[in-house]
Amino acid sequence: MNMPSSTFTKLPVAKRDKFIRVAMEEFASAGYEKASITQMVKKLKIAKGSVYQYFENKKELYFYLLELAQQTRQEYMKPILRHPPGNFWDSYINLFEASLKFDYENPEMSTLIANAAHEKYADDLGNLMINQKKKSLDFMRGLLERELLSGGLRDDVNIDVMAFVAGNVTNGIWDYLTLKNLNTEPAKKGKKILPKEEVNKILTDISKLLKSGLKA
Repeated sequence: MNMPSSTFTKLPVAKRDKFIRVAMEEFASAGYEKASITQMVKKLKIAKGSVYQYFENKKELYFYLLELAQQTRQEYMKPILRHPPGNFWDSYINLFEASLKFDYENPEMSTLIANAAHEKYADDLGNLMINQKKKSLDFMRGLLERELLSGGLRDDVNIDVMAFVAGNVTNGIWDYLTLKNLNTEPAKKGKKILPKEEVNKILTDISKLLKSGLKA
């Protein structure tokens, strides 16, 4: 993980947590390039130089926050990964529901992760968008390989192709929920909160489609 300076880690917990919260909100709302250290320090009521005592530069701060958000999301998934259901399809549903719970309870972190998958215009971030997609592909491949070894998947299709399709279907679920005017975030005006039962029904239908394909 990108580590801040010892000056930052030695801050009182309340002050450190406030800094992380304000920085997370700024990057989530503005994206990397437009995020403003100046706006952050105004909200925090600290000197701008303090930020550079904590982190070498804006990029280091961004990657620290992104890794923190990703680690937090992984904590929501750990119970399922440690004690997975008997097959990929149940794991798929349970992991998506855990991810949805993370999104609902951590909207800024969720937005930061989502933005990272589209940060293709920030030169100093490198191939962040591609790297994020590769991580997602590797994660899905790991789930599918376990199912393949147990005999639950066809063996005549490349596992990378399976992972790519399943991963893109997963990403597309968010678009589907938006089109249905359903909300996965708290207090979003004009949208109704998505009931867990309805989420489960949608995920079950999608997992059935992935499992059987479109053939009658």
